[in-house]
Amino acid sequence: MPKQLTIVVTCTDRKALSRAPRHEVRHLPDVALEVRARMWVDLVSAATDTRPLARLYQGEAWHQVSKLEAEVAAKGFVPRTLVASAGLGLRSVQSEAPAYSATFALGHLDSVGLDRSQNQMWWERIRSSRLADDLDDPFAGPTLLVLSETYASAMARELESLEAREDVLVFGGMSGLLEEQRFPSDLGLRSALGGTAISLNLRMATMWLQRQTTVKFDAERNRTEWDAWAESVRKSTVYNRQPVDDAAVAAWIRMVRESRPDLSKTVALRMLRDSGVACEQRRFGALFSAVTGKP
Repeated sequence: MPKQLTIVVTCTDRKALSRAPRHEVRHLPDVALEVRARMWVDLVSAATDTRPLARLYQGEAWHQVSKLEAEVAAKGFVPRTLVASAGLGLRSVQSEAPAYSATFALGHLDSVGLDRSQNQMWWERIRSSRLADDLDDPFAGPTLLVLSETYASAMARELESLEAREDVLVFGGMSGLLEEQRFPSDLGLRSALGGTAISLNLRMATMWLQRQTTVKFDAERNRTEWDAWAESVRKSTVYNRQPVDDAAVAAWIRMVRESRPDLSKTVALRMLRDSGVACEQRRFGALFSAVTGKP
């Protein structure tokens, strides 16, 4: 009988269904995190317009999940895919949920926490709630964790129990967490792997499997072989952000501050750059202070 291999991936922002405002974290009241988490669980649990997660999530990165599953099957394993979600906890892709918006990314309208500590608290409460699947041992047997730094950080306390497991590998993840088992995100591989930066970790995991003749979870051997291949194909990445004038940046700051009055200058600059706009840090700081009246 083929052996099961568990794949853990992160959710995506794009959904196949339209989401109701009550299923957006931004509409939760400004109360203690524990209370907000309970309210969220009640709201999402009561939803009737649901779809299996495998068909709920969309986008280029989610398309790569099916490719990774196919490669796992091609290597003789039975793939079991779980989704790590700020809104749902840890769920099987066969389970159903409504469209929703919740994220561990900081500075987003639907951020569940203001910092890493709050993200971890939120994860623990959602993970232990009725929203999450009742999984006796979600990481039993061979496991591929394909996680962004943000999500790995939120899940860190749970993932620490997997330290030194020979049958666990991490693609992406967070520096210092499961470090001996980790293949860090490497933007220099995009030219070889294709796709967007968001799907890079998934493409790395798929490529790792494709390069295996016999899949062995041997961290030292895997790292040596992967590093040799990566070095042969790596190319430096040049960001191509679009410059805009001061008036446009100031207008953008006013817009985001209307929905997030507590948004910090640092997080706001990161959001602006992530949107593809170029802005030097000192210039942005001066504009931010001029718009908000804060240093």
